[in-house]
Amino acid sequence: YIAIYGANAGIAFDTENAGNPFNLSLTSQDYVQNYKRQVGELYFIRAYAYYFLARIWCHPYNETNRNKPGIAFTTEPNSVVSELKRGTVEEIYQQIVKDLKNAIDNLPDDISGSGWSATPIYKCGRANKYVAKSLLAKIYFAMGQYADAEKLLDDVIGSEVYKLEEVYKPFISNE
Repeated sequence: YIAIYGANAGIAFDTENAGNPFNLSLTSQDYVQNYKRQVGELYFIRAYAYYFLARIWCHPYNETNRNKPGIAFTTEPNSVVSELKRGTVEEIYQQIVKDLKNAIDNLPDDISGSGWSATPIYKCGRANKYVAKSLLAKIYFAMGQYADAEKLLDDVIGSEVYKLEEVYKPFISNE
């Protein structure tokens, strides 16, 4: 929940300031590669945190369980913990989908370092548009939306940023 509250605060800051609190040029590298990417990462982090919690503490997503109580749910940065309500399984998963779509819209295709971020390890462990699409595909798969999942995974594989590994021979033969 610490990650969720931190992401909530950052997302609220962005929203309250019309998506450009530092008055950056909307075409500048700093806006595109740093600010906009950070906003995308906030949405990704919140979605991932809710998905992680939902997998442990919620009923599996299906028609029977959709309206069952899930986990404590908030998108407000200043929510009082004692006043939090439990979202339904449906509400939690719909928020995850919404956040991942926002992450996809804000994250770059690939993380590239420039200026202060031009270090070799800058990309390590960072989400990009295709990582967000992969997680959204996993969510859609868990929700039974297989065609949506397939479309996203085809896009990820077709991007050539990532590719499937070669099939390991012993798994496809009698050896």
